[in-house]
Amino acid sequence: MENNLTSCAECQTFTDPNECKKYNNLIARMIGFIFRSNRSACIEMIRENGYDEFAEHMVENKIMSLKR
Repeated sequence: MENNLTSCAECQTFTDPNECKKYNNLIARMIGFIFRSNRSACIEMIRENGYDEFAEHMVENKIMSLKR
């Protein structure tokens, strides 16, 4: 939000989102663990294919996140 980005997928500062302290904080890691969400894979998929294809994939597979 501070950098006017839609999501972490648009960040040019960190190629690996796990290096970012705002992305990789304790609460975010706990939520990812509880929901077994592979948040980094979601960001990578958005970077490679765009938001629309990512959203279509989620809808087609009836999922909210890529699983670990």
